[in-house]
Amino acid sequence: MKSRHLRWLALPLLWVVAHLIWVSVDGLRARTYHPADVAVVLGNAVLANGRPAPRTEARCRKALELYQAGLVKAIVTSGGYDGTVQRDEATVMRDFLISRGVPPQDVITDSLGVDSRATAINTAALSGQHGWQSVIVVSQWFHLTRCRLAFHQEAAGLKLQVAAADFMEWRDLFSVAREFPAFYKYLFTGASKTAHP
Repeated sequence: MKSRHLRWLALPLLWVVAHLIWVSVDGLRARTYHPADVAVVLGNAVLANGRPAPRTEARCRKALELYQAGLVKAIVTSGGYDGTVQRDEATVMRDFLISRGVPPQDVITDSLGVDSRATAINTAALSGQHGWQSVIVVSQWFHLTRCRLAFHQEAAGLKLQVAAADFMEWRDLFSVAREFPAFYKYLFTGASKTAHP
């Protein structure tokens, strides 16, 4: 009886482990990118001096790399208001890209991209305005599987690729574990019924 209970307890653990392996492989595997209309950079922390935090900067640099390689024609910086340092993530990322030579007209800010789902919704709306049909979503490796899900739910008409920022740190171990409940929350909640402006 005891061994049977242990087997039942092991099943959820195996599910979690299998999911985390899947997320890791999906996020870390090498990718060859095809040309797309736009890169969408998801926001993250901003430093007190107004610069993007290291992982945020790494996301911007990946988008810059795609832009300079001619793989995208424009970049959307998507993020919310960082109350800790009183800065708008999307604007900070935009300023970083412009300071690295991206023409201002090629950077579009989405200051309502407060989470992955909102970014997907807002990108769908922007794609209608700009005529975009394809997108490369840029974030950390552990976040890309959930980004893919959010865009499939909210922006299914867009041809989607994902790109991982070239940055890793020890806190990624916590972040990838957090992706387990976050992914299934998105999966079971399903697509939203209202779009952000």
